[in-house]
Amino acid sequence: MGDEAELDAMLEAEHIRVDLPERGAPDEVDRLRALVGQLTHALTTRPVINQAKGILMAQEGCTPDEAFDILREASQHRNRPLRDIAQELVERRRHP
Repeated sequence: MGDEAELDAMLEAEHIRVDLPERGAPDEVDRLRALVGQLTHALTTRPVINQAKGILMAQEGCTPDEAFDILREASQHRNRPLRDIAQELVERRRHP
């Protein structure tokens, strides 16, 4: 199973559990709701971050981890979310 299919399955499983609060303690329900939010965010941001990493790898001749570090450092330096930095890089590449 691919990463995205696995995350989709996890989201579905967590969604089912969250919809049944009477089956779990309130703290567990809150934890699962937070997890669903985190996984949903990851699914929506991962593609643009991966595209930006690919652009950096091609331009800089670096590894995927090094490309991510470049994005992370730019995010911290500009005090902006990493996803926004990645989106800007992808947009600049599309519309030079």
